[in-house]
Amino acid sequence: SMGSASFRGCSSLTSLSLLTTAPISYQQFYGCSSLTSVVIPSGVNSIGEQAFMNCTNLTQISIPNSVHSISAYAFYNCSHLQTLVLPDSLQIVSNTLCYGCSGLQKLTIPNSVTSIQDQAFYGCTGLTNAIVPNSVLSVGTNAFYGVTTVVYNGSAAGCPWGASHCQSYYEEDSILYVDSLKTEIIGANSII
Repeated sequence: SMGSASFRGCSSLTSLSLLTTAPISYQQFYGCSSLTSVVIPSGVNSIGEQAFMNCTNLTQISIPNSVHSISAYAFYNCSHLQTLVLPDSLQIVSNTLCYGCSGLQKLTIPNSVTSIQDQAFYGCTGLTNAIVPNSVLSVGTNAFYGVTTVVYNGSAAGCPWGASHCQSYYEEDSILYVDSLKTEIIGANSII
């Protein structure tokens, strides 16, 4: 296994394809500012706190469904991260998980998630539409601060949790709609 902060500040590291199934530890790739892509192999079960924090050029990360825990600040200030598909085994989206990920454009939150903690997607201003599954029962303060629209029809209180706008959705014939006028949510079928 690799220790905490083992690659911290490796500014010339550009891509990473891990071969070990050891957990990704605290600050393991913190500040690897040239890192653009990461492939995490199946079998890795957790990503530690601040693991990829300040990897400002990271655009892609592949997270397998074996990952059931992603700690706080894991992708903090990964300002060029464009797409994030959270694994189907994840139940809690940790606080400040993607704080400051202003380049994030597509987010997939699986139906396994029941809690989204404080400031999880704070400042993700590139994310114009976040779809939150009904499985989510609690959402923390400012979890979506700076996100234009949050689509949610579950029972958690406090909508829009810091987002500029929140609307409900409903599903009919496997198509998600924003309202009873059947305004379709484009691309949502692949998100939920």
